[in-house]
This record gives sequence, structure tokens and C-alpha cells, in this order.
Amino acid sequence: MKRILSFTIAALLLVVASAAGQAKAELSFGGGITQPTGTFGDASKTGWHGLASIAAFPGDHPIGLQGTVFYGQNNFQTGSGKTKLFGGLGELKLEMRTDAAFKPYAVVGGGLVNAKATGGSGSTKGALDVGIGVGYIGASKVGFFVEGRYVNVFDSGPDLQFIPISAGLRIALK
Repeated sequence: MKRILSFTIAALLLVVASAAGQAKAELSFGGGITQPTGTFGDASKTGWHGLASIAAFPGDHPIGLQGTVFYGQNNFQTGSGKTKLFGGLGELKLEMRTDAAFKPYAVVGGGLVNAKATGGSGSTKGALDVGIGVGYIGASKVGFFVEGRYVNVFDSGPDLQFIPISAGLRIALK
């Protein structure tokens, strides 16, 4: 499964990187809190995560492709254990083109997420995500973003669901 996740992430980055050569591209690094929901929320506390994304928009189109990788941890409600999450997501990104300096956007996509609880074996499952955010890139081609997502990782039992809220640095590559 780790090979599949690595291949998926590499393929997403290659597609986005090739599109970036012809269009507007952005690189983002950030992190924030991860709020577990559903049965995951019953068993885990609010945690943390870090992420990196690359997005490319062909020509002047407001719809582009984005590849995101993330890693995070949530401690158990009781005991000293934790759940570690590592994943790669491929997304369509719709940027609302406005004259304002702050650009709202929405993402929707899917990918693979590996979840591993302390003392257990990890498993890699398919996931879907949807989110909204706002970004700013100044004249220096450096800016920031703030976003929230909902991620659902499909499992044979109850699905693993969480809401990562992120903030970070965004760099315009073109």
C-alpha cells in the first residue's frame, strides 16, 4: 500500500508540474489543527497536521489541478496512544477571480490516506475531500492562505472523518 501511495503522489506531482510549465502555478506550505468528527471524534482529541500543495491553472482558467500531501497526529481521548495520518490528495481547484487582493477558492478531490493507531498496523484507504479557503499573493509573489476541509477516509467499519483547518505560506511560481 505504501508503494501505491508513493506512486499516486508522484503521479499527481508530475501532472501538476507539467501543467505548471504552461500556466500559473502556486506552491503552499502550512499546517494547523485537525478536528476529528464522527466515531473518530469520539475516540480522538483535536490534533495537528502539516501539509504541502502544488497547484497549476492552465492559461487564465479559474479551474486548475492541485496535489496535496499531509501528515498529522491525533491523541486518543483516553490513554497515551495516538492516530497518525499520512496522505496524498489530487484535487480540482476553483479560484474565484476577483479584483480583490484576497482570492477565495474551493477544492474537491480524493486520494489515499494511511491511518495508523499506536500499537496497531496501518492501513491505506481511499479518501474524498472538499474544502474552501482564501489566499493572498502580493507583488513579491509571496503570500499566505487559510482554508478548511472535510476529509472522509473510507473504511470497512465506520469511516474516518476529520476537518483540517490550515494556514500557511503560498508562493507564486509563475
